Amino acid sequence: MLNSIYDIILDYLRKNNTEAIILDMDNTIIARKDPLPSLNCLNWVDDMKNSGIKICIASNNSNLNRVASVSEYLDLPAVIRSLKPLPFVIRKTVKEILQVSHENVLMVGDQFFSDILGGNILGLKTVHVEPLAPELSTIRKYVIQIDKKIFLIILFREINLT
Repeated sequence: MLNSIYDIILDYLRKNNTEAIILDMDNTIIARKDPLPSLNCLNWVDDMKNSGIKICIASNNSNLNRVASVSEYLDLPAVIRSLKPLPFVIRKTVKEILQVSHENVLMVGDQFFSDILGGNILGLKTVHVEPLAPELSTIRKYVIQIDKKIFLIILFREINLT
């Protein structure tokens, strides 16, 4: 687990043959309460793009205006209602938007169940980052607790299988 997207550096991506990144949006590149990502985020995205890394936002968020404004600000393609962890939309994103082999894609997000499991289902490399801000909604807090329990169950099974 990394603290944020800023811990993902170009050297790591090159060593792992990463050509493209799929970024979750809420609490990965922008706090839920913020209208736009930070200038640091914009600079990180620009550095990655200028180094030849393709980037796309994949969000389960259904607010078209919010996703569109973040996408426009960062000058990135975005997929709304990506239905993570289901593989259908992300598979299409890799093929049609990023146009790279799924082995060369890194999925980055703050939720184990939707982002990390979704990437793992498709055989993508995955990186979990700490959420940018604590969840305020009671329902989201409950979902996060379930998310953590699912991750621990998966981790425990992997340790026992190896």
